Amino acid sequence: MKSLLYLKKVAYKALTILDTIKIVSLKKCKQNCRKHPECNSFEYKEETKLCDLSNVTHLTNEIKSNRWGWDIYIFNPGYRKIDCGTPKDLARALKVYSNTIYESEVTYICPMGEKLTSTCEMNNEWTSIESTCKEPVSCKDIKMCGRDATDGEYWIYPSPLSHKRLKVYCHDMETDKPKEFITLPHENFAFAPALKPSYLCMTRFDEEISKPGKTIFKKVRIYPEEMVLDRFDFTFTELEKGKGKHKRGFGAAEDCLYGKSSYCKSKGEMKVDLTHFPPHVAVTTFLFSEYVKSLIRESSPLCHPL
Repeated sequence: MKSLLYLKKVAYKALTILDTIKIVSLKKCKQNCRKHPECNSFEYKEETKLCDLSNVTHLTNEIKSNRWGWDIYIFNPGYRKIDCGTPKDLARALKVYSNTIYESEVTYICPMGEKLTSTCEMNNEWTSIESTCKEPVSCKDIKMCGRDATDGEYWIYPSPLSHKRLKVYCHDMETDKPKEFITLPHENFAFAPALKPSYLCMTRFDEEISKPGKTIFKKVRIYPEEMVLDRFDFTFTELEKGKGKHKRGFGAAEDCLYGKSSYCKSKGEMKVDLTHFPPHVAVTTFLFSEYVKSLIRESSPLCHPL
């Protein structure tokens, strides 16, 4: 189907004029008809630069020859109403449009602020969109989403994960440098016990390790651009009562003894529960003695018990 039918030196016998435009070029006359939601054709007189917009075609009204210099231009010669229907959705984008007829536009507003457009064409289809919305790769990107983002759980799409989504907790969103954390749904702790006062154990003390404490981790800091953890970020940690007042890094355990005598029970321990943890996160645990009880649950082929 041609988009424009040209009939020279003819005119409609009966014409419903939508609008008359004076002193205008043929190109402008055509553009005005396209913009008018009801215009299907127009008569144009080159000599006087007159343009009459109409909603009729050669299939609805009779045409006669004329000698006054009028020509007819008909859009959509088959006289089929052009309607592209509801525009398709675009992932994570807000869809804004007011009409679905010929040359209507739909605007997709992405979370990161970019805008993508599609236009209704004469084949009753929307033009294809060549790109997609950018994906936030950090909590800083989330702040650019055009809304008052607060601290909470969000999806980001880090490049080390081939832009697969990762759920993170965004902290300090009111600042220019928000931080990403992984929420730990199960118990994770690092424990360094107190020194034993028993006489038999006195010679087995390490005097440099004398700060007991059991650190409970609720969330752990992650750097999504590298997918590694910050073991010594204690923002979302607490000390267990009665176990000391000093914090230890995530995945760490300390032993107060040099020997392994059964009556000098002062072994440290830690627990790293990787259930529901991203499989590509580099988790490194540091052990300060060969006498450490490690409780680790395996969550993927990339994470093995120590």
